[in-house]
Formats: sequence, C-alpha cells, structure tokens
Amino acid sequence: MSSDPGLDIALVMIRELSGRYYVNGVHSKFGKLEEWHLGKSRLKTSLRATRPPPPSTPLRQNIASPTANLSATTSLFNMAEATNAEIQERFASVGANLEPDVIAELQSIMRLHSIDVEELWYKWESYSMKMGSDDMKLNIETARALKRDVQDGLERDSRSKQHLHSNKRAGATPRAVTNNSDVFGMVSFNDRANAGQAKLSYKPMAMKSSEASEILDDKIDEFMQLIQEHHKLDDSDFGSAASQSTNQIVAVGRIASDSLSGKLNASSLVLETSRRMGAGLRIPLSISSLPGYQFFPGQIVALKGINASGDTFTVSEILEAPLLPGAASTPAGLQDHIHRLRGGPEAMDSDSDPAPLTIMLGSGPYTADDNLDFEPLHALCSQAADLYADALILTGPFLDIDHPLIATGDFDLPEEVMVEPDAATLTTLFKYLISTALVRLAAANPHITILLIPSVKDAISKHVSWPQEPFPRRDLGLPKVVRIVGNPMTLSLNEIALGISSQDVLTELRASEVVGGKPRESSVLARLPTYLIEQRNFFPLFPPVDRENLPKTGTASGTPMGAMLDTSYLKLGELVNVRPDILIVPSALPPFAKVGQQVVEGVVVINPGYLSKRRGAGTYAKMTIMPPSLQDEDRGSSVLAHKVYERARVDILRI
Repeated sequence: MSSDPGLDIALVMIRELSGRYYVNGVHSKFGKLEEWHLGKSRLKTSLRATRPPPPSTPLRQNIASPTANLSATTSLFNMAEATNAEIQERFASVGANLEPDVIAELQSIMRLHSIDVEELWYKWESYSMKMGSDDMKLNIETARALKRDVQDGLERDSRSKQHLHSNKRAGATPRAVTNNSDVFGMVSFNDRANAGQAKLSYKPMAMKSSEASEILDDKIDEFMQLIQEHHKLDDSDFGSAASQSTNQIVAVGRIASDSLSGKLNASSLVLETSRRMGAGLRIPLSISSLPGYQFFPGQIVALKGINASGDTFTVSEILEAPLLPGAASTPAGLQDHIHRLRGGPEAMDSDSDPAPLTIMLGSGPYTADDNLDFEPLHALCSQAADLYADALILTGPFLDIDHPLIATGDFDLPEEVMVEPDAATLTTLFKYLISTALVRLAAANPHITILLIPSVKDAISKHVSWPQEPFPRRDLGLPKVVRIVGNPMTLSLNEIALGISSQDVLTELRASEVVGGKPRESSVLARLPTYLIEQRNFFPLFPPVDRENLPKTGTASGTPMGAMLDTSYLKLGELVNVRPDILIVPSALPPFAKVGQQVVEGVVVINPGYLSKRRGAGTYAKMTIMPPSLQDEDRGSSVLAHKVYERARVDILRI
C-alpha cells in the first residue's frame, strides 16, 4: 500500500510491454483513474488527482501487499483479461493478434473517454472512413492517430457548447427614466449609433487554403465579366487557354511563373486559369508576336490567341481592362465644400475666394537606425504647425519592428518617461516618443486633422497581416484630432477621394515585372501605379516577392518583414466603385509625384518617400489643392468630375 493515506492505491499492476512499463492504479479514495508511464530513461507522470503525486520512492514501495485486497485484485485482473480478449476479437485480423503496444493505446482511449470496446470499434470505423480507407491497418501509429482524433472531436464539441452558451441574449442595459422616455428603455431606430460604419476587423493567421483559392478564382471570374461587358463579347468568344483548339478564343487568367525560384521572364510566363473556365490549369504563353508587353505575377489579363498544339497558348492580342469611373460629386455637394472652405456661416466675406487646402504627408520609419529620438517626426510636426496645415497624414511603421534597437530591445527610455523599465511596454514607448509630438502639434494647431495609417511592420500592432485593421488608441495618449484608420483605406477629405496604403507595393512590382518590346507605358514610375489602377487593387502582386530578395535591414539577420498577405481577405484591399483622386503609396523607390500633365489615368499618385533613412534625413510631401470652381453651366449637371489633378500642386521636400 502507498505510504500516503491521501493517495491510497488499491491495486497496482505492472506489465512489461516492448521495453515500456505501464503502471495502472485505481484511486480508492477519489474514484479517479490514474495512469503512470515509466519509460526506459525518464519518468513521465500524468496524474489527475486533486493532490500532488507522492514523493519519489522506489517503484517496489508502491506495489500492494500480495495478501491485501486479494479478491479485488483477482476481479480486476479477470476484467482486464476479458477486455483484452474483446479487443482482440473486434480489432485483430483473422489469424493474427494485435501488438501489446496497440492494445495498451486502445485501453488508454477507453479509460480516458469512459467508453467500451463496441463504442471504440464504431469510432475506429468512423475514423477509417474519414481517412478514405476501408481496410486501414491498425498499428501503433494509427492507434495514436485515432486517439488524437477522438480527443479533437471532444474538444470541438466542448467549444461548440461554449459558443452556444455565450450567444444567449443578455438583458437590456438599464437606463435612467425621464418623463418623456420609454419605460422599457428601448432605443429608436433613428437614434442608432454609428449607422453605416464599416469595420475592418478579422482574425489574422487563420487562412484556409479552400477560402484562399476561392478568392483567387473569383477575381478571375469577375474580370472576365468586366472584359465581356466592356468589349461586348459573347460567351462563345471565351474559352480555356489550356484546351487544344484551332479557333481563336479570349482567355482570362492570372499571370504566373513556371518556377517558384527566379525572376519572371518571357520564357517562364504561364497563364493560370480559374476552376470554372479552365479547371485551374496552367498553360505556357508564347508572346513573341506581341509588339510590346508588361506583365507581373498575379496580374489578371485577357489574352486573345490560339492553342493549336495543346502545349502553348500563342497570344496575338492583349485586351485592355476597363477602368473604374473617376470620382465625382453633385454641384450642390461641391458648393457645400466651397462654402466650408470660406469659413462657413461665420465667414466675413462670403464672396471671397476660399483658401486652398494644405495637406502634409509623411511615411515611416520616423527615426534613424542609431537612435530613438524621432527627430524627423518632431520636425515634420513643427512644419505642420508653422504652415497651419489642414491635415497631416502619417503612414507606418511608427515603431518599426525592423529597427535594430526595437528588434533587440537594447535601449534606454528617455528621462521624462516616469515608468519603471521593467513595467514599460511598446505602448509606453509610443506614448512618450510619438504621441508627444502629435500633442504639441494639436495644441499649436487645434483645427488640424491627423490621420495615422498602420503598417504590418508596426511593433505596436497585433494585426500582423495585410489588409490590416487600425491599432487601438487606448493608453497611447493621442489627442482627439488624431484618427487611426485601416491599411489600406479609401477616405474623403471634403470632396477629395483619397486612397492610402502603407504597404510598399511599388518596390515589389519593380522587382517582379517583366517588360519587353514597346510597352504601353515606358516610364517606370508611371507604369507601376498604373498596375494598381488597372487591377483595382492596392496590392495586385501575387505571390509577393520573397523577403530574402528585398533590401536588407539594419537588424542582426538583415531580413525584412516582407508582405504579410492574408489571401482570404484580399478583397479588403480592392479599389471600390471609383478611382481615387489621389493615391498615396509610400515606397523605398525614389520619391515622386505624378500630377498635372504626368497624372496617371486621372489619378494624382504620390510617393512621399521615407521621413527618415537608416543613416540620415528623408523626405515628405506637401500638397496644396485649390478649391473647385463652379460655372453657371455646371450647376445644371447631375454630377461633376473632381479633376483634382488640374488644381493640385505637390512638392517633395527634404525634412
């Protein structure tokens, strides 16, 4: 008997099975089964008692006396032998016996889940059918796999019950009753809060391959419909590029490479079809007859050609995809914006020309690699205060995870931080290093609007994939004029439609594209943003560039974060309904602004550059936009195009 009266063991059976000892004890005081596994070299204890296991003692001390509880020992031993016989009868093949290890695993399943041999047999049959094999052999590996499957099923049932329990309707929140209020505290539908508000929030790192493939397929099918409507084609004009035919067809698919390694080139081009049109097959492309071309991985294209051999689709023409319509407003809406720019009803002179909008753009990183002083950010905020800017748009990363000091955590907090180093967090760092500059700006210019756009490289953001939800502002110490939005985001400033994404897509497109002959756009800095506008997506590249091939960082490994795409939610990165008036895409490429005569498809494209380089100061952009003008003949129109590119000026300045 055990020396510990609280863990009295009535029976201990020792059986040597394939070099492993299984010691099974029935707990007489608590009525719970305990299982000890003694390996050859170490003791692995798995106890489910309410008291800790007995102290380390020789194994023989735990064995009951031969004269103690003899009748119970005989009864339980016969029961175990009967169970072994039933297992052999149910599970063993004809003329063969199960291995002792397999029997032990099956007995363990029966004990842990309180089931008999017959129910265990049903679970084994169900598992075999689920794995697609009617004659699956029972061995130690499949027995352990069955054990995991039974446990997973139990956990799923438990989670579903918790979910049903959590969905119970809660009672209404008590409210103070006034003389004119509803005694039941009901809220009127017209008084609902945040009507129409869209939330960019989902669980990252939970991508399913089935969902991802459906998203990629849907994109091809949607573009095929756009091509059909734009070029007025019949259903019979479309076909699968992978099917052999001597008839000319229009094939819609995704550009890809026939190799996972290496840069895309004219010889490695393949067209990936959708499951609906081409069973998801890939077919090599022959583009030698084209006068010029510009492709990149992930690009959705409509190609006219023939697959006479069945091995290669010979392209004779590339059909252009229709563009989204330009942003427009009603004359009354534009008049309201002009009235607001004049100063509203309190304006002294309602007939004077309104002042232009001044918008400043900055993109992280905001400090050099050798410090965390954030001097460029403070300088930019001072410029915004001096110019009395109307808006300041800042894109992440704010606390760059690729910054050497943040990556290692080897830095000292500023003296003004009244927090113990052991209690400091990244929120503390943001509050005292970044929010202080924004608080001073808001105090100097109370009417400014500050927009923060996160980045996947932000150490403070828990959302690690793109598209990305806003990071919470709680405990960051931000002033009320600061708004945190998602990444990417399309928003309106007065009548101006503004598209912003902090993901550096231009650098990856430049590294991935293949251009030959006489392309439609010869300028690289104009061609790259054209891809975004034509594909109607802030990140049309798929798959993204391997991060090993991206510019190195200052961290110990030197490997950058790269594009963290969540394929199941790529639709959140699409341009919706209209082309933006202004497209802001920060990039490591040289900063530029496409405005005036250089405008890209009617869109002002701005790359402000990085505010701080690794070892020096960077650049930012200052945008001046004149108000729209309404002529008498315009007031009778239903809508008027914004044409921001005709009244905007963008300056790229060094900080």
